[in-house]
Amino acid sequence: IEAVAENLEIKHTVYNNVVPHLKDSVIMTSNTSGIPLADLIKVLPESLQSKFIITHFFNPPRYMRLLELVKGPKTDEETYQMLASIGKDVLGKGIVHAKDTPNFIGNRIGTYWTLIGMVEALRMGLTVEEADAVMGRPIGAPKTGIFALGDVVGLDLIPHVTESMSSNLPKDDMYNIGVNEQKKLGIEKILSSMIMEGYTGRKGKGGFYRLNSESGKKIKEARDLKTGEYHKATRKVGLECVKAAKKGLRQLVEYNDKGGEYAWNVLSKTLAYAASLVPNITDTIVNVDLAMKNGFLWKKGPFEMLDDLGPSWFASRIAEDGIKIPKLLESVAEGNFYEENNDIVLFFGTDGKYHKINRPEGY
Repeated sequence: IEAVAENLEIKHTVYNNVVPHLKDSVIMTSNTSGIPLADLIKVLPESLQSKFIITHFFNPPRYMRLLELVKGPKTDEETYQMLASIGKDVLGKGIVHAKDTPNFIGNRIGTYWTLIGMVEALRMGLTVEEADAVMGRPIGAPKTGIFALGDVVGLDLIPHVTESMSSNLPKDDMYNIGVNEQKKLGIEKILSSMIMEGYTGRKGKGGFYRLNSESGKKIKEARDLKTGEYHKATRKVGLECVKAAKKGLRQLVEYNDKGGEYAWNVLSKTLAYAASLVPNITDTIVNVDLAMKNGFLWKKGPFEMLDDLGPSWFASRIAEDGIKIPKLLESVAEGNFYEENNDIVLFFGTDGKYHKINRPEGY
C-alpha cells in the first residue's frame, strides 16, 4: 500500500523504485484521495496494472470505518473481490465501491458540503459558532459542524484540496460554481492570511477556534470572519431552529430564522449535488449513503435525508430556488429512495426500479 504525498511525480518515483523487488503474486494499491487510477498506473508494467487498486482509507484509519475501493478497466476482478473481502472481514471496514472520478465519493460530497457551508455562512453574516451549531447535530453530523471540522483536518490542506478538485472537474460543476462564490466573498484571502499567521487549525496556533490561556485558564475563543479578531466562543447561539430540529430535518430547514435559512441553503445544494452524481461516481445510492456515514460520521446519508424531507417536496422547493432538479430526483417522483418490506430494505436504482440491498454475510 503506497501512502506517500499526493504528488503524481513522487508516487511514480516510488513505483519505479519498488517494482523490480515485487513478487509476481503482489497486489499493489495506492491510498490516494484524488489522483486518478488511470494516471497512477502509467509507469507500471502490464502485469502489475491488472493487480493495481486504489484503497482509500479515511484518516485516522484505526477509527474511521470507511474504505473506498476503486478499480480500473484493467483491474483483475478476482483480485479486486479478494481485496474487498480482506477489507471487510480482516480489517472490519465498511467497503464502498467507487468509480475512478475526482475525489471519489466521500470527499467529493463532503468537501462540497464544507465549501458551501463556509460560503453561505459568510454570505449570510453568521458567526462560526452559529454555523457550526446548525451544521452539526441538528442535521445529524458531528458537533464539529463546518468550521471546527476545518480546524481538525487542517486549514492549510483546504487550498490544496480545492485546487485539486477544481482543476479536475468541469467548469459548470456545482463544486466549481461554489469555488467562484468563495473567491467573490474573499474566503480564499481569509484562509491564506490565517495560514500565513500560523492559524492552521488544531495542529497550529488555532484556527476558526483557539484556546487562549493568557489568564491562566484555557478559554475557547472563536474568530470573527470579517475582522479576524478572536472573542470568547458563544456556547448557546440562541437560534430557535436548533430546538426545532429535534422534531425532524424538515422542521429545521423550514424554520423561519437565519439558522433555518442557512440550513436550507447548505443542504439544498449539498443534497442536490449528491443526487446529481449517481451513477457517475458510483453505481448505487447505497454507496453514497455508506460513504458519508462511515467517512464523515453523518447519522444519515444524503438519500436518507432526502427521504426525511420528502423527495418530491425537495424537488419542487429547489426548482423555486433555480437549482436544476437531478435526473434521479425526477425519476423517484412521489416515491422514496428507500422502501422497507418486512426485513428487506429496497433502494431506488438508476434504472427506475427498486432493488434489494444485499447485506454481506454476517452483517
